[in-house]
Amino acid sequence: MKSYLLTLVAVVLAGAAMFFWGFLYWGTTSLPYTPWLKSADDMAAGAALKQHFPQSGTYFVPARRDDTKAMTKLAQQGPVAMVHIVPGGDTMPNPMRMGMGFVLCVAAAACLAMVLRLSARGLPTYASRVMVAALVGLTAAVLVDLGDAIWWYAALEWKLVQAFYDLTTCMAAGLVLAAFVRSPARQPLPSKGE
Repeated sequence: MKSYLLTLVAVVLAGAAMFFWGFLYWGTTSLPYTPWLKSADDMAAGAALKQHFPQSGTYFVPARRDDTKAMTKLAQQGPVAMVHIVPGGDTMPNPMRMGMGFVLCVAAAACLAMVLRLSARGLPTYASRVMVAALVGLTAAVLVDLGDAIWWYAALEWKLVQAFYDLTTCMAAGLVLAAFVRSPARQPLPSKGE
């Protein structure tokens, strides 16, 4: 019971470390935003977006259609776009979104803690546990971020910014979790008579 309580404390601390790293990475420097391009006219672009994308959600242009021939032709002519939109706007920063982000960090830290607990016997050192956390982050970055660049037309430069964040966030959590989630003491194997 004590080890589970300790793991819970570690998960919350690791979630806080992830959240704090996110605040530093996204909030104190403009570096992550350098891949973003600017529209020719934000007001006109916003008005056109509201007109053509009236509901909050994700749109793909050209939209998937029953007539795949027409969709293929439209895709070849261009433009091709994936649009995530909130037509009614949002407050910056949004306290509700920040709270949800913290919960997300704690949930991700919990998943990472499970990976470390399940593999603890094979990870006897602090460095080995941090390395596994980094590898989990690298796996997510390769699959999700680079996958978005391949399959969903996301700009590679933008996805590399996110991939770096994913990797380093898992490392931040790993630095905390590795101190708490340790290899259990090796128990002697039972003898044949037991």
